[in-house]
Amino acid sequence: MSAEPIVDEQIATEIVEETLSSIANDAEKQAEELEQELIKAETQYEEESESDEELDDDLYDIYNETLLDRINAIKYILAPETRESIFKKVETVKSATSTLFNKSGNFLWGLSTTALLFGVPLALTILAEQQLIELEKQFTLQGEQNNDLLTALPDEQNQPDAK
Repeated sequence: MSAEPIVDEQIATEIVEETLSSIANDAEKQAEELEQELIKAETQYEEESESDEELDDDLYDIYNETLLDRINAIKYILAPETRESIFKKVETVKSATSTLFNKSGNFLWGLSTTALLFGVPLALTILAEQQLIELEKQFTLQGEQNNDLLTALPDEQNQPDAK
């Protein structure tokens, strides 16, 4: 009967050892996990402190900021839905402006072509007509001068000679 308690003690000892070893393994795993979490927290803290330093640097760079930098910063301020709405409106205005310029360009091309096709021959015809009118005036003046000379000659012939 004394052998039975020894076996029970051995089994109990093995059970206790297994339990203790599993508890120790669990504790080691938890310690490793905590260590990894601590490393992550330290890294995040360093990144946050770096970003804080970047923010401080950005505050000093406000005077060096360009208009493009400010416009790019708006996308972080506006909600995506608002940005999409604004983008659609800008695209609509851009499309309408492009269409307007294309249509007005086509209209002006047609107008200038029509002016050249009809205007140049019309201007040449008007110029030729004015030249013809001027020529007729010159002939009329020459005819009047010739008539004056012809009428003046017979008067001189009718006068007695002073000889």
